[in-house]
Order: sequence, then C-alpha cells, then structure tokens
Amino acid sequence: MKSFLFTIPLMVLLLTGCPKNIPDNPLANKSPNTFLWLFPDSTLADGTSKQHIKWWAEDPDGVIKGYLFSFDTVSYYDSTGLVDSLHQIGWRWRSGQDTIIAFPLERKRQTFYVAVKAVDNSLTTSINDHALIRFVSGEAYWDKDENGSFDGNDIKITFPANSIDPTAATLDMPTLNQPPTVVFSPSPANQAVAMTQPETTYTAVTFGWVGTDPDGDKTIVEYQIALNDLSDTTRWVTLTANSVRVPGSDFRLSDDFISLITLYVPRSRSDAANGEVDADIYSGSFLKRQKIGTIRGLKLDSLNTFYLRGKDIAGDYSPFIRTPDATKRWFVRKPQSRLLGVIDYNNSDSTAARNTYRKAFSNIILPSGMVSNYDELNIGRGVTLQQKKDASDGRANPQYGVLVPPFIDPAFTYTMFLFDYVFWYTDVYPSLPVAQFSLFHYYNTLFDGHKGRVIFSTSFEYRPDPLDVINDFAPIDSISAVNLASFPLQFPRYGDSRVLGGSMLIPDSSESNNIYPSLKFNPDKYSHLVYIRPIYRRADARYIYHLQNDTQIPLRYAYTKTLNELKSAAITSGAMTVCGTSGLILNSTNGGDAWSSQRSGTQYTLNSIQLFDNLNGTIVGDSGTILRTNNGGISWESQSILTYETLSAVDFINSSMGLVVGTHGLVIRTTNGGVKWDSYSSSTRKTLRGIDFFDASNAIAVGDSAIIKSTDGGLTWRATGPANRTLYGVRYVNASTILAIGANGTLFRSTDGGEQWNSQGGLTGSLRSIYFVDQNNGWISGKDGILFTTSDGGLTWSSQSGLGIGLTQHLNALQFLSPQTGICAGSGAVIMRTTNSGLNWTTQPRGNIDIAVIDGTKNFVFVALPLHLLNGNPTPSEDGGYLKPFFEHILLKEFAQ
Repeated sequence: MKSFLFTIPLMVLLLTGCPKNIPDNPLANKSPNTFLWLFPDSTLADGTSKQHIKWWAEDPDGVIKGYLFSFDTVSYYDSTGLVDSLHQIGWRWRSGQDTIIAFPLERKRQTFYVAVKAVDNSLTTSINDHALIRFVSGEAYWDKDENGSFDGNDIKITFPANSIDPTAATLDMPTLNQPPTVVFSPSPANQAVAMTQPETTYTAVTFGWVGTDPDGDKTIVEYQIALNDLSDTTRWVTLTANSVRVPGSDFRLSDDFISLITLYVPRSRSDAANGEVDADIYSGSFLKRQKIGTIRGLKLDSLNTFYLRGKDIAGDYSPFIRTPDATKRWFVRKPQSRLLGVIDYNNSDSTAARNTYRKAFSNIILPSGMVSNYDELNIGRGVTLQQKKDASDGRANPQYGVLVPPFIDPAFTYTMFLFDYVFWYTDVYPSLPVAQFSLFHYYNTLFDGHKGRVIFSTSFEYRPDPLDVINDFAPIDSISAVNLASFPLQFPRYGDSRVLGGSMLIPDSSESNNIYPSLKFNPDKYSHLVYIRPIYRRADARYIYHLQNDTQIPLRYAYTKTLNELKSAAITSGAMTVCGTSGLILNSTNGGDAWSSQRSGTQYTLNSIQLFDNLNGTIVGDSGTILRTNNGGISWESQSILTYETLSAVDFINSSMGLVVGTHGLVIRTTNGGVKWDSYSSSTRKTLRGIDFFDASNAIAVGDSAIIKSTDGGLTWRATGPANRTLYGVRYVNASTILAIGANGTLFRSTDGGEQWNSQGGLTGSLRSIYFVDQNNGWISGKDGILFTTSDGGLTWSSQSGLGIGLTQHLNALQFLSPQTGICAGSGAVIMRTTNSGLNWTTQPRGNIDIAVIDGTKNFVFVALPLHLLNGNPTPSEDGGYLKPFFEHILLKEFAQ
C-alpha cells in the first residue's frame, strides 16, 4: 500500500512538471558561452608577438565540441559583440582549449584583437584542427585550399541554430616586435656548423641561409646583401619575397622566399674587367634559376667577403653576418682560358698526370683562343682515396675535396659554364655525386649562350658504378661487371690489371672520314697497372676506341658484358642473341665479334629464347615472363601471363604457333604469336624443363622425372617415358628418333616417336642442352665445360670437354645455324663460337674491348682509361706525345661541329 501511495505523486510530477521534454515538444538548443583565460586590462604590458592563448566555455544544455578563433589588427567589436566583417577574414577551428599565435607585426608595437567562439555538440560535421572556416552571406564552408572562395574540394558546413556563441570572448593584445635572426645554412653532416665557401672559387658562388623570427618566421620580408664594403649603402642589394600576404588575409607571408642565391659573372664581363666587377644574382637551384638582379663590388683575383642581414615586417633588422669569418678566406679567381681542367685524381702519380695533361694541351689553338695554361679546379684536394670511395658508395656524411662548393647544385654547374670545355680526369673513385648533376646540365642545357663540351677520363675498381649514376651524365649504357683484374681466374680468363707497355688503343672506323689518332700505352714501362672494364655505348653514341686484340694464349682480355649466367641462345643468319639472369639480353649482328645489351624491361631470369628470323623472336622466364620482338630486339614487348610459375622453355613451329612449359606441369599454347595464351593439362605436376615442337601435331616435353607427349599440337598430353631421372632437354633427330638428356650423364633414346625410351650410356656429368643440325650431326653441352658431339645421329658420342683450353663454365645452351657455325653460352656469361664444325672454338667477343665513346651530339667524350698513361711518343722528339693530336682532334674537329 505504501508503494502505491508513493507512485501517485511521482506520476503527477512527470505528467505536469516537464511538458516541454516530451518528443512532440522538445526544448530548443541553448547557445554556449565562451571565456578567455586572460581578460582585457589597460595595465597589460607589451608582450612578444608569439602568445599562448587559452579559453574555455560552458553550454547550459550540452557539451562543447570545439572553438572558432580569429584575430586581426582592426577591431570589429561593438556593444553587441562581433560584427560580420571579422567573419569574412575567416576562423580557425580548434578542438582543444588553447593555441599558440605568432602575430605578424607591421610596426614595433601593435595591438591585435582576438576573438574566440565556442561551438556545442549539436554540430555533427567532423572538422580538422586549424581548418579555415569562412562565413559568407549567412552560410559557412571549410576553405580547404584557403583561396578565399568556395570551390574544388571545399566543404559546406551547416551550424545548427544556437550552436555557436553569438557574442564571442574577445581580447586586445598589445605586442612588441622582436628582431629576426639570420644564419648561413648548416652543414647536412653537422647541423651545428654552417656551410662555408671553398677558400678559392671562380666567379660563380652560391650562398644559402636560414632566417628565423620570434614573431614568426614568415614575418621576415626581405634580406639585404653586400660584398666587401658595408660603408657604401648604395651597393647593398635588397632581396624581397615573390609575394607577401599581409594581415587581413590570414597573416601569412610567402613560403617561396629567397634564401638561396648564386653570384655569377659571365665571361663577356669578366674577360674585359680587372679589379671589381658586377655579378648577376640568380635565385634558387639551377633548374629553377631566375635572374633577380646584380650586385656590385666582386673583386677578381682577390679576397672577398659576403654580408647578409634580414628585415621583418615591423622594420627590425638582424645584425649583419659574414662569410668567411675572420679566421678563413674566400679568394675569387678570374677565369683565364676557355678550358677547365677538373682534377679528381688522388693517386700517387697525380703530379706526373697533371704535367702530362698540361703539356698535351699546350698551344692548341681553339676558335675562342689558345689553350696554354688552362684553368684548373682540384676537387680531390684535401680528401683521401678512402673518403672518395665512401662518397662514391653513397655512405653517410660523404666527404669531398675542399674546393667542392657546399651547394653542388647550383654552384658547381654555374662554375663549369664559365668555360667552353671541361676536361675531367679521375682515379678509380670518381666523385660521382659531384659529376652527376653538374655534368648532365652542363652539356645538355643552353646557358650563358652555349652548351658545354666534356672529355671525361676515368677507370673503375671492383664496383664500377656503385650509385648507378654514370649513365645519367655520360653517353654510356652500362659498364661491364666483369673485372678484368678478377682473381682467381677461370677461362675465359678475364685478365689482370697489367697492360703491357706499348699496347695500343685502336681508333674506331665506323666513320671512315673521321678516324681518331692512335693512342699508345707509354712503352717506358714494361706494364701498367690499370683497372680495365669494357663500356657499352648509349643508343645515340658511337665507339671511338678499343683495346688492341690480345695475342697471348690463353687470352687475357676475353670477356662478355657481365658475370650473369646465360640460360639460352639463339642464332639466325643475321643475328645471335643470348639471355639469362636479371633480365639480361645480349645481341650480336656481326657474328659474335661484338655484343650489345638489349633492354628487356624486367629483372626476372630469362630461361629460353627462340628467334624465327633476324627480326622476330620470343623469350620466356620466371614469374610468367614472356617477351616478344618484331624488330630484332630493339624493343621487347611484354606478353607475360599472370602467374608465379617459372616458364622454363619455349618452342614455336612457326611465328604464330608455339608451346611453353614450366613448373608444376605448366603447359601453355598460342596460335596467334603470343597475343593470347591458353593453358592445357599436361598429366603431371612435375616441373617441365625442355620442349621440342616437331610439327603441327607432335611435341615432346621433359622435366623432373617426366617425359610427356602430345599428338594434337599440345591440346592433350600423356606420360610415355621413365619417371626416375631429372631431364633438362629434348630434341627430335627425325620424326621417329628423339633424344632426351639430363643429370648424371642421362641420355634416353626413342626410335618410335617417343612411345618407348631406352637408356644410352657413355656420357657423364650434368647434361644441359642438346641440338641437332641435321639427322646426323648433333651436340650436347653441360656442367663444368662438358661438350659432346655426334656424327651418326646420336648412336656414338665423342668428348670435346674443356676444348683443350681449361673451360670450366657450365654450358647451358647450344644453337647451330649450319653444321659449321654454332654458339654455346653459359655461366660467367661465357659465349663460345665455332665456324668449323667445332674443331675450334673462340670466346666471344675476343679481345675487342671498347674503351671510349662519343655522344651523338658530339659534346661528350668518355674514356674508361687514365689518358695520361696513353702518351707514348710517336718519336722521342715530338712534343705532346700521342695525347696532343687526340685532344686536338676532339677540340678542333668533333667539338667544332
């Protein structure tokens, strides 16, 4: 009973006391109230322009979601609060209860007016902190690109009624400006140390700096620079921002302020000047260079000092800073000749090398004047060979010579443009990061009225191009990975680092009317220690020298492009092509005397190649790789299929119809030249490694414990042979006789078209490849230089293993064009060729080591040997040796075109 009496008044209260809370009559949302942590006070002293402002708010019927804050130098307040003008400037959103503001002062002292409005949780839109919110004609939007208009990805925002504090909390803040600070750019290796100029430069030098300001770094509006004399203010140059945003538009100055400049004196000005000269001022990097003025007072062949200070929007200046400081020096050298010799050579014979070059260049008459004492820049000075190696390897904090400017881009490039020609010679560790950017733009860019021309002489140690950048600036495609000084030696022997005195560099004869003079290793020494690596020209370049053919037995300088393993070979009447690991494709169109690389577009191993003629061919490889060419390998088009399977072998009976086999019993077939591939069941899950497509109906495939046969062109397959051996290759001798080879000297023979198989003994080792020229003459190659031949259709075999010359490479591939002519390829990138039915084999290419190229525009000569060793005198009395006519030919004939 007591419980019932208590319930009655409670129900009356609910029904009569809260009529506005029922769903049909909800309460209206109430506006929040906002408060600032500090309140306006007439006694508030000036503070710095960077202030930490705090706020809070109360919402009588909810919680606070965030805040809108804004500020300006003009007060928009009246007795009722904030008027719409401030809304037009924009508000920043803040979910927290504070922010740090750096007020951009225009005067020494200035008052800023701050307003903060709370927003309650009736706003459902999610807004990022510091997002810019604008109110226009009663509507709001998130100005994501901050351009002052609603467009692009901007987002409209609907603020529910009474969700924003209508009056805002306000604060007037008087502030005192602080002057900026300017320092020269810190060294990347040590942020505590400023980058300084080399003690000696030519009339191109770059300065970089960093300006900061307690009132906000973007309040710095200009910098002033001067040379040598601060007393004459008419010589000061003012550098301003490209654009300045002032209060009223978000108070941000341009992000693109000038803080990197290059002083450059063109030769047309310096050649006619003595004492002081005006220097052009360029902003930014070389690629983004913009001439912004000139500066007076650069002293030629004298010491110089560079001064700098910053100015902020309020008119305060930083103190002047200078470089170099009182403990260092900066000497500006006036260019004297049109040729710059860049010395990048730290070997023990550096003095002898320098003297050789100076003598060879002496008294050469150029169109722009005589080369007598050419200008030099020793970028190897002050650095050890080990430090140069670290820099070339891209290791942390690499060190360069003391004359290398701190800003390689753009200072070094501008420096080279002071000269018409650059001769750059290096030791085995060229300063690749210095050369990469500067040389490319020097001979490819029209600047100061000309493009530069380069002669570059270098040699390579065990890592020829560790940063993979030489082909960025030099006209070469690649450098052979075969080190001719490699040890221990295997045949084909890659030689050693000894080149006999008197050995010749033979001029290339591809242009019969433009033959270079011969070069000769100095005969005063029995041999020269040189790292020799063949180079491969870029498509637009041509070879100009190769090392003389080696007559020693065994050959010391036989080589191929890389040490990559070659997996397959193909030969036609006009072309030879091999492929292998890492996407390697090599091609020869002159019978194997010279090989050039072709771009496969893949790094996958390429396992099998077939050429239909001199233009058309197909290659298959790992991870479903299929490549097709119709232009002799100038380009390879991908026909790859989507699979992780390895494609082991390919065979076409014509240019349209072909079969491919691979891992897990994969068999795919095309009837339209590879445009479309279809998969077929092979009746096995074993890896298939070899295939021979005899005619439109019959094909045999072999692999790991598998021999399978098709009699309908590859549509269906069935197992026919022994299932207990690993087989690598198979070949039809005729329609009835088929041979299959494999590991441990395995040789299976079928005389009924592949239905029955019998083991045939007498062979040893792992047999990798089999090829029959006709029904009688055939070859088998294999591991460790195994080579067998037959002349009776495979009934008997004779060994040619090792070829009498100690061959130890694994011979993976055999192909013959005729009974007389064939090639064999394998590990160590060995390629062997015979032209007399295998009586003799030669390593390809043989001795013809290409060592120098010139680019197609005839602006860059690259020599992969130290040129000063090639100065054997034609006669003892002739001045300049072989090098002088070499330099004359390049400077006066090639570069003059």
